[in-house]
Amino acid sequence: MILVLKIYLFMKSLGILFFILPLSISTIHSQEQPDKLVAYKAWVTTLNGSQLEGVLFYANEDVVTITDGFKASKKKELITIPYHDLGVIKLQRRGVKTKGAVIGGLIGVGLALLLTKDVSDSSSWLFGDIAREAIVLGYVVGFAVEGAVIGAKISDKDTQLYFNGNEYAYKNQLNRLKEFCLIREQKELGLTDN
Repeated sequence: MILVLKIYLFMKSLGILFFILPLSISTIHSQEQPDKLVAYKAWVTTLNGSQLEGVLFYANEDVVTITDGFKASKKKELITIPYHDLGVIKLQRRGVKTKGAVIGGLIGVGLALLLTKDVSDSSSWLFGDIAREAIVLGYVVGFAVEGAVIGAKISDKDTQLYFNGNEYAYKNQLNRLKEFCLIREQKELGLTDN
């Protein structure tokens, strides 16, 4: 009986922890850190139908540059595309789906623990006698998976910029495009205008 009471108190405190933890994590991450390097994954479709994928590296008045690797362990080949060859660039922040899935899963676990705090042992004609722990575990797993899927879907937002090889469209959206680049200024790139 004492063991059951300890398990109940432990599950109740876990439920409160898993409910509060995702809220505090999202509050901490919602504050933008100016020194943090943010990478955006880019899918570039050119006018001839080629599809290129990488991290958006740099953009200036003439070209857009993407890199095939972000970490030092990957090769860092720069791919340069002139603006007159650009069709569409689709951008998405790296790791945003994973973070959304983790937060959604944690919220699902917390919700399952809160909903099952008053559940007791049960019997079913199909499964027979079912222990409280098995019921709680079933809810936790189910809600965690559902929360992870919903969190990944909600955070799966992207930005699409349409150029269609048009110089005016490119120059008009260049400042917005630079907001997504790893290197925003030419002096950071180590190049100078001649």
